[in-house]
This record gives sequence, structure tokens and C-alpha cells, in this order.
Amino acid sequence: MQFLKLSLFVLFSLSLFAQDGQRFSSKECLNASYDTTIKSEGKFFGLMKNDLYIKKSKCIIQIKYKGILESVWDIDLCREPIHMKVTSKGSQNVFKRENECTESSTSDFCYYLKELKTNISDYGLIFAKGLREKLSDPHGQIYCISLLVNKYFDQEVVFSLFDKPVDLYSDKDSGCALPEKKAEPKAIAPESESNKIPEVGNGSKEPKMSTQESERPYKNESESENKF
Repeated sequence: MQFLKLSLFVLFSLSLFAQDGQRFSSKECLNASYDTTIKSEGKFFGLMKNDLYIKKSKCIIQIKYKGILESVWDIDLCREPIHMKVTSKGSQNVFKRENECTESSTSDFCYYLKELKTNISDYGLIFAKGLREKLSDPHGQIYCISLLVNKYFDQEVVFSLFDKPVDLYSDKDSGCALPEKKAEPKAIAPESESNKIPEVGNGSKEPKMSTQESERPYKNESESENKF
């Protein structure tokens, strides 16, 4: 009896450990709702604070960073076109994704996207406490936001609460990605007269004789025999 109780206790402990050891799924990340604040000491001997505030309600994300000034990003992951609403210096502007952002990009959209990712990384992922794999920990909540932001803005994935979940851990495009523009078919050049194969009477085509074969003199077999 004691051995049975001990076995059940071990199995129960192992099941709890297995659940704790699993990372949150892509569906859990999208459907989650939470808010968290990450505080970190800034420059000037810590007198200037760097506060990162994140509020998530399923598809709706608000990211607020406060250093010297305050900037706010409002994002709807389930809405297209790919865009963000940025409130900076007291005014709000909407920036749409036109092209992929590179190091040489100078658009306002790419500027604020780079600033957003920097804030999430430098003031969120670095200073957040807890485990990255647990949505109940601040570190896991920030990591979930980072995965969603990268998918939405970099790979143009529009999320949905009703379609098949998008794999956040895959680098490939998946889910409700916007359709790519199809390449227009190339025009086929018309066949020149010099390349055409002449047709014979029965409709079949024979290869054209080379210049040397056509100019080669015909040799009469009877003439060759009279020489002997």
C-alpha cells in the first residue's frame, strides 16, 4: 500500500515537472491577456529611469516606453494592412509597412519599428524577471510580445483568433500571411525564319542540310566504275 502511494506521488510530481518544463504554445501566446511593467535604472547614476509598460489583450498590444520622453505604440495583430499607431511628443501618427526594413531604410515606419524592437530587447528581455518559457513570468510575457511583433512586421503575418495558429517558433512565413505578388509571365520571342525547320510534302519536318553538304558535288557511281 505504501509503495502504491509512493508511486502515485512520484507520477504526480513528474507530471507537474513536465508541465512546468513546457514552453507556452503559439496559440497561448496570441490568446493571452496581461499587463506588465519592467523598470530599469538609466543614466546619470540611476536618476533617469527607463520604464517599459506592456498591455496585451489578445490581438491588441500597447507598448509604452518612458525615458526622457514617452512614446506609445498601439498594434492590432489581427488587422491589415500591416501598420502601427505611434504617439510621440503629444501627437499620434499611423505608419504603414511599404517595404522590408533594412539597415539603409530611412522611412518613418522603419525608424519607429527599430526603436520599438530596441526597447523590447534592451529594456524588456534583458531586465524582465522569470523564465522565458512561462507566460506567467514577466520575461515570458515580453518574449511572447517579441515573437508576435517579429512575425507581424517582418513576415507580414496577419493573425487570427479563429484560423489555425501561426507557428511563432518557425522562421518561415506561415498562417494568414498577405499574398505575394505573382511575377508576370515573360513574353516568348517569335521564332525567326532562319530557325524554322522546312516542311516536306507529308507534313513532317526534316533537318536543314548544312552549307558544306548542299555544295558537295554529286559523285556518279557509274563514272567511278569506268575508271577501272
